[in-house]
Amino acid sequence: MKSFIGAAIILSACAASTQAHILQIIFGMRGTHVVPATDSTARATGTLSYSHHTFRYDIDLVVSGIALEDLLGTGPNSTPLHIYHGRPGENGDIILDPSFFTDFYQDGDNIRLTAESLRLGGDQGAFSSNIFTNEEWLFDGSIYIQLYTTQYPNGEIRGQFPPITKQLGGFGLGGQVDLAGPPSPIPAPAAPLVLAGLGLLSFRRRR
Repeated sequence: MKSFIGAAIILSACAASTQAHILQIIFGMRGTHVVPATDSTARATGTLSYSHHTFRYDIDLVVSGIALEDLLGTGPNSTPLHIYHGRPGENGDIILDPSFFTDFYQDGDNIRLTAESLRLGGDQGAFSSNIFTNEEWLFDGSIYIQLYTTQYPNGEIRGQFPPITKQLGGFGLGGQVDLAGPPSPIPAPAAPLVLAGLGLLSFRRRR
């Protein structure tokens, strides 16, 4: 029994450590957030998962109301989706270009962009940015994402990433998400689930 408890503690600690360093943000995009605002009825929801140990992120973005042929290549790499440094209500400089590394594709009635293990800076094709500065901007909520189309060459829809606080070796959202998607909680550490599963295993063995 002592060895079982020891294994449970070690396993739960490893799971908690892994989860504590993965930041997951759910965000939305719409025309009213573009500066100046657009009258677009298009919407988008996305998830960005970031590891501050590897400085890499995954992104999954689903867009409704925009067709593939509507997308407009712009910016240094002539691509339709850029991530910028800037707070709500202001425009800023491009710092990341996920659509340089992957393409949008048709997903039912929507279009979608997915990418894994992109660096939070460095070489972005025709430009580069500082990974460490980008991470600080990600934490303080001064990063936004914007999509360009032929109908709205100055940007059709935009979304702001919420501010993040870093405390006690973990992460937590520092603000509310006023966007088209659902709220954006950080996933709780997996340790309670691991302990629950091991506890059930122990109960079944005792029987």
